[in-house]
Amino acid sequence: MMIRAFVISALLAAIAFGTANAQPPSIDEVKLRHRTTRELIRSLSCVIELIDTGQPPNAFERTAKGQYYRSGDDVRSSLATKKSLDDYLLKETRIWTLTRIPGENGEKGGAMVRAVDGFQTRGGDAWSAALLSFPVIDTQEQVVFERLVDRAKTVKVAERRAAGGTVVDVKLRFAPSDNSHIAYIKPDELTMTVVLDPAKNYMATQWDSYLGLTRGQTLHNGCRVEAFDEVAPGLYFPTCITGGTWLDDRLVMSSKFSLANLVVNQPIPPSVFSISYPTNVLFTDAINRQRYRVDARGNAITPATNIAPKSTVTFVRDVKMEPTIARWAPMDAGRAAPVRPDMGKAESWPLVNWITGLFAVTLAAGLVLRARTRRRVAA
Repeated sequence: MMIRAFVISALLAAIAFGTANAQPPSIDEVKLRHRTTRELIRSLSCVIELIDTGQPPNAFERTAKGQYYRSGDDVRSSLATKKSLDDYLLKETRIWTLTRIPGENGEKGGAMVRAVDGFQTRGGDAWSAALLSFPVIDTQEQVVFERLVDRAKTVKVAERRAAGGTVVDVKLRFAPSDNSHIAYIKPDELTMTVVLDPAKNYMATQWDSYLGLTRGQTLHNGCRVEAFDEVAPGLYFPTCITGGTWLDDRLVMSSKFSLANLVVNQPIPPSVFSISYPTNVLFTDAINRQRYRVDARGNAITPATNIAPKSTVTFVRDVKMEPTIARWAPMDAGRAAPVRPDMGKAESWPLVNWITGLFAVTLAAGLVLRARTRRRVAA
């Protein structure tokens, strides 16, 4: 009976040990689950508020409020600030931006329209703010999760315990893009970690990217979801996202994106996805490098003039500022701070692995010792 009890205990220990060391999901499974959840959201409308805060010596605060609509791949967003009303429309991979500037001191206000490549990130985009699309580290592109992973040179998937359950870390390493807009990049130091929550149907909860610069500095960008709403049974959507930009460990800019009055998968009138232009407004086509004036429907009413090409390279310069106290602001002090992805070290064993492993070894040693004792007694 004693031997049978020991055998059963050993089997239970082996099962516990194997469960504690269960393999994390494959990257293909993670991509599929995240894409499936994303595609469940066919339309979205909400009220948005964006607060950007710059740190000294370039201190500023910008607050923008407005409305956001998305249906399929079409997007319409209106943002009002103290200085302007920005209205942008994403349709057929192009973005049309209408900026209205009110007049001051009795002067007449103005307006300007600009068309750009629709794959670039735009302020006020609730979709990317909700971590349903992600920035390519060294360009201005926004891509979905599976395309981001497919661009990586190396991919590592790991599970870890976090507040509220288990999360999945997807660690990516990239080669510099051919159309990179940042100079002085160290080719081997473009990394990004995306954190996904299986309890939220593999919605992303955080991402952090790091660019090593040849000047010895590190440029760090990151976003994190602070709160979710269950917008439909089993379907979650972020309602508060914080983020920031750091040069080394010095905060350069922080942001907070809030979403309210969320409505998903309800019809949105087609008229929402159109812009009426002020007559005779100057239209800048940054894709075809032309500029001309248009009527209310966007038709050219003056001959086009060519725009001189402009360099797309951004030179990241040294920034002199005082070190900040907190890396994320505002943030819940109980939440984990972003961790720089380590692509070269093996994952450490969780404490439960060590405990179950030690228990199994002790149990095996006890069985061997008991068998030897019985043989001695029999002899």
